[in-house]
Amino acid sequence: KPSTPMTINNQAVETQSASHYEKPPCGSDEVQAQVQGANGTLCAPQCASDSSCPTDKPAGTLAPAKCLLQDSASGKKYCALVCAADFMCGVSGAKCSKVAGPVGVCTYPTAVTSKPSTPMTVDKEAAETESASHYEKPPCGSDEVQAQVQGANGTLCAPQCASDSSCPTDKPAGTLAPAKCLLQDSASGKKYCALVCAADFMCGVSGAKCSKVAGPVGVCTYPGASASKMLTPMAVEAEADTSIALEDQASLVI
Repeated sequence: KPSTPMTINNQAVETQSASHYEKPPCGSDEVQAQVQGANGTLCAPQCASDSSCPTDKPAGTLAPAKCLLQDSASGKKYCALVCAADFMCGVSGAKCSKVAGPVGVCTYPTAVTSKPSTPMTVDKEAAETESASHYEKPPCGSDEVQAQVQGANGTLCAPQCASDSSCPTDKPAGTLAPAKCLLQDSASGKKYCALVCAADFMCGVSGAKCSKVAGPVGVCTYPGASASKMLTPMAVEAEADTSIALEDQASLVI
C-alpha cells in the first residue's frame, strides 16, 4: 500500500547529537580541563551534590561518567568518562589517558587554537574506589569466595547474592559484563554472583576470559589463577533467568 511520507525531526536530531563530554569547545555547564598526568583535554561538567554525573555521552561511548576530578584552585569536583582502554571512549576521537594506575579518563588531543584549560587533579579516594572492586582476579575480597564453576575454565571471585538476588555492581576496569545472581554452591545451596558474558571482550582488560557454562551464556573467569585457598565448587543456578542475562549482553554488544 502507499507509504506515509515522513521528515526528520531536526530538534530531536540535535538532541541526539549533542551531549556532555564532547570534544572542546565545551558546553555552557562544562569547563575545559587538563588533568594532571593525562594527555589532551576534556569537557567536564560539575558533579551534583550527591556526586552523580550527567549520563548523556558521545555516540559509541562505553566509559561510565564518574565524579573523579577536582579543580586544583577552587576545590570543586567535576565529572569525567572513566576508562581502561581506548575503545571505551567511543568513535569521536577521544583516547584513554591513564591517570591513576589502571584508571584512565577519556581525553581529546589539545587543539592549537584551544582556549586555556582549567588544571585538575584526580580525586585519590574516588580513584581508589574505581581501581578496587568485586570480581577481581584471585585472591578474593573478604566478602567473596574463590569459586570453580562447573564447565568453566579457570576460577573467579564470587560475592554472595543479596536477599533480593541483586549483586554488587562495582567491577574491574573496562568490564562490560553485567553482574548476575547465577551461581549456586553445590554443598550449601547458597547463591553467588558472577559476571555474565557472551564474549571475551566483555570481561575487561584484566586477563579474564568468557567461559561458556550454559549454551551461549558464559561467566568471566581467570585461567590459571592460583588457588590461594580451597575452591568452592559451583554450578549454574537452575532457576537463573538467563534470558535477562542474554538481553543485557545483546544491548551491550550493540
